[in-house]
Amino acid sequence: VDARSDVFSFGIVFHELLSGVRASGEGDAFRSGQAPPALARIVQRCLAANPRDRFQTMAEVRAVLEHASTELTSAPGTYSL
Repeated sequence: VDARSDVFSFGIVFHELLSGVRASGEGDAFRSGQAPPALARIVQRCLAANPRDRFQTMAEVRAVLEHASTELTSAPGTYSL
């Protein structure tokens, strides 16, 4: 067990927060338009079956979320956080 298990756990909670349903582990549970694509990609990477394919630390997740937040709030007609 290492930091990547925390990343996976965060992915489960973040998935449920964005979608309203539990992550099933069976592919992409997001329906079209249910979450911004940038956030859906982050969740998918957090939930990668192979720990080497996940973000390696929560600091890395935070940096990517901050970048996504900037993109989502600066583009006209998009989501805001």
